[in-house]
Amino acid sequence: SGALASAVRAQLSIFHRWRIQWHFVETSTSLRKLQQQAPHLKRALWHDSIESALASCKGEACIYSNEFFDAFPVRLFQREAEQWQEVGVKQSPTGELVECLSSPQCLPESSVWQRSWPEAQRVEVHETVQHWLRSLAIHWRRGAMLTIDYGSSVDSLYQRQPKGSLRAYRAQERLVGEEIYRNIGRQDLTADVNFTDLMEWSRPFAAAQSLGTQAEFLAPCVDASHAGDRYAIDPWGAGQAFQVWQCSVTR
Repeated sequence: SGALASAVRAQLSIFHRWRIQWHFVETSTSLRKLQQQAPHLKRALWHDSIESALASCKGEACIYSNEFFDAFPVRLFQREAEQWQEVGVKQSPTGELVECLSSPQCLPESSVWQRSWPEAQRVEVHETVQHWLRSLAIHWRRGAMLTIDYGSSVDSLYQRQPKGSLRAYRAQERLVGEEIYRNIGRQDLTADVNFTDLMEWSRPFAAAQSLGTQAEFLAPCVDASHAGDRYAIDPWGAGQAFQVWQCSVTR
């Protein structure tokens, strides 16, 4: 809606408010119209891609996002007979979408293969995020990136998740298994972010990186008497479920 950018702008000094140029990467026409109505963002520019935005600012940018990477497509794998099988989807004779397993020609680059997993364990690889980061590296010359998303490092990503983290949400209901293939286009699909992969994929171009929980990131500036702040840093909720990844580039 543009509310986040407006809130960030409100915390800046008068000097920085007028010096900074805002760039929105937004493909939705309706959301663009909504963002363009946000106060104090009339000078902002809108782009269809991160490459276009970076070209507009000559590769110098501070990039921030919230729940961005979890929306990328994933490849899903299952441990079978001490080998990895890729989970695909096919149409049954009755017209329903059902899962099927096949041997992948090659496995995508990921930290998940460096660990031992029990039989039938499922894992996801955000290979599309790796492609996005590679494209970003070509155009991003200087600045910093801050992203907040749910997930964790690979060491704890699949604790108590033998079926992986791929799931759907429809009308606030969590759906798993083959239910995620029903109601296509009318529910959200998501998977937890493997931040170990993000950091490894970014190592060739990142000058510095850090990863911590949302609770750790917000601790210096929250008001413990405020209900919203307490929710954001709850160690049994959002404070631990969400990770904050920071990355800087200087070239």
